[in-house]
Amino acid sequence: MRNTFFLLGISVLATSVLLVGPSEGKSLKGQVLLVRDGGTKEPASPAMVSIVGVGNPDVTKADGGFGVFVPDILQTAPTIILHGKFRNWVLSDPVEGEFPMPENLDQTFVKILLVRKGAPELQSPEHMSKVMEKTLEESLTQVTQDGKADDFDPYTFAREWARKNGVPEDIVLDRLRTLKNQYAQSDDPSKQGMAAIFNKRPDQAAGYFKQAAKEKELTRDELLQEIERLKNKQSSQGNRPHSSTIYAVSWSKQTVGQIRKMSLDSEDGNEAQLNALEQKLRRVTEDIVEDLRKAGNALYTNYKFEQALETYEKAFTYVTQESNPTAWASLLINLGNVNNQIAIRTEGEKISAHLQRSIMAYQQAQKVYSRETFPQHWAKTQVNMGNALSDQASRTRGADSQHLLTEAITAYRDALEVFTPNTLPQAWASTQVNMGTALSLQANHTTATDSQRWLSEAITAYRAALKVFTRDTLPQDWAMTQMNLGNTLSIQGRHATRVDSQRLLSEAVTAYRAALEIYTRDTLPQHWARTQMSLGLVLAEQGTRTTGGDSQRLLDKAMTAYHTALEVSTRERFPTYWAMIRPNIVEVQLFQQKWNLVKQEVAVLLSDPYITNVSKVALQILLILALIEEGENDKVPRVLEHLRTRIASEHLGFFMTWDFDAIKQFLHSQAQFTSSRDWVLKLIHAVERHGRENILEGLDSAMAQYSETTQN
Repeated sequence: MRNTFFLLGISVLATSVLLVGPSEGKSLKGQVLLVRDGGTKEPASPAMVSIVGVGNPDVTKADGGFGVFVPDILQTAPTIILHGKFRNWVLSDPVEGEFPMPENLDQTFVKILLVRKGAPELQSPEHMSKVMEKTLEESLTQVTQDGKADDFDPYTFAREWARKNGVPEDIVLDRLRTLKNQYAQSDDPSKQGMAAIFNKRPDQAAGYFKQAAKEKELTRDELLQEIERLKNKQSSQGNRPHSSTIYAVSWSKQTVGQIRKMSLDSEDGNEAQLNALEQKLRRVTEDIVEDLRKAGNALYTNYKFEQALETYEKAFTYVTQESNPTAWASLLINLGNVNNQIAIRTEGEKISAHLQRSIMAYQQAQKVYSRETFPQHWAKTQVNMGNALSDQASRTRGADSQHLLTEAITAYRDALEVFTPNTLPQAWASTQVNMGTALSLQANHTTATDSQRWLSEAITAYRAALKVFTRDTLPQDWAMTQMNLGNTLSIQGRHATRVDSQRLLSEAVTAYRAALEIYTRDTLPQHWARTQMSLGLVLAEQGTRTTGGDSQRLLDKAMTAYHTALEVSTRERFPTYWAMIRPNIVEVQLFQQKWNLVKQEVAVLLSDPYITNVSKVALQILLILALIEEGENDKVPRVLEHLRTRIASEHLGFFMTWDFDAIKQFLHSQAQFTSSRDWVLKLIHAVERHGRENILEGLDSAMAQYSETTQN
């Protein structure tokens, strides 16, 4: 039997009460005002004000006044996002907290206006426009390891925004649809791209965003030429030069950023003209980067990860850590995420290469997103790095995997020092889920006692997350966490004592059935089918641990769950899930001792291109057991040779991800396998090894023992 874990993504949240350490920078001063019905304003106190990602909040005084620290590194950003928190009031102005970075912070005074949840001001075109703009970035978290492009729902963020701000969902969705239609008729390709996103046409959207970037690239080239022309004119007149610099970057597999410099000279008398051109150049370049990022994001949501990577890399050529540190770091996060997505979908040596690039990008991003200056972004990057390390660990075995998981768990624990249940509950809960997954995987690399400890810690993490991810407030996160909890309870139950095993497996069944309250066939058919498959796995496990009528009843329930999942996961519609479920059905048929069915099913599935080689290896072992039971021992050598040939055709790092525990349990419980049990168990232990050559060595030893057994 196999089991699979979900990894829950995490997004940057809005506020933090953490204090940053001493650093160079200035303060942004302002006032927070409550806008009462009728438009009257009064100071909000005590309200909390912070810059998103930075933390270091300030509590307003009696007159609503505040001052928030702005690190030097953030002063080069085009905008900052402000957050104001006061009871049941929400921020209305600046719209969505977006505030242009002023040239002189010391002479700037900003007014933050808060309104009651559901206030009419929140339904303004400006707010709806910002919601539309943020949708694509927020939608990246919808991409999952086993998902597909059709799962993308562009209105998910809008629904969450409506709930958070107390605005009726139907009003928000209606206004966004109206705005979408307006954008579709616009001459601006960036707006046309957003309309395409809301029409669920991400590839078309990417094309529009690239077109927008290309048009701005022409403007950028003209600006560079004009700057160069002015520089040459000054040089020909013998004027004293004044140097400024524009940066560009190239991406390579060996380095994260290779800086090139272009020097521009100006005569003091024309410095204002050149400064104006350079400022315009900077703004155009920032817009190009944003358009290309949007194009990459659109491709990312459509699971076109290779194309997304190429687009992000192009955007990266326009920024450096020196010229725009926050944009540079943000793009590194994009590059880290997309390399990770490619890694979990590729094979062989490419896996390690993309995961290494992913981890390297996250590490480089933390040169800007440091814990002291940007604690929230730092913590988010720690989570992303933990996810990449965990993914890499799941593709390796032995000490290397254990080391990677240790690093992943450390990264999650570090993030939890920033994400707390009181300050950032959703980020805290998401990190608990991701850490629980790593802890569960770590259990595979330790002794039985230590394994149970790791699994218990994972279960504790999931149950902690469920205090935030409740069925009423965050139903899908609740259901996903229930799935993870069920998976881990199932693993713990398989390795526990007989009494504890039945309790834990029963708790796993309860968790899966809870998830099915949200994962319904009509609303989330793919998740519903996946949960039905997991339910079938644990029911089958229970069936192998009981006897008589109870065993058959549980195995029948497992078979029902599998066939129910196949009603959605058909070979034509969801071939990957279909290919996961069908071998599990054959396994249950073996436990039900339906030997002829096992032989028939294996014969069909071994020739099916959607069935993975991992599953085909397991199916051949099931076939061997059926042949032994049916007295067809003369056919076993041929199956063993085919099995060896299949393993020999794999890459050097090949290893099985199939869980043979239930089959081992079955072997020990069936008297008819007494004479063949030793060599069959040796065969199973051989294919559980890591690496093609190690498996082949074990297979040869098992085959030799089989020959000795049959000769005797």
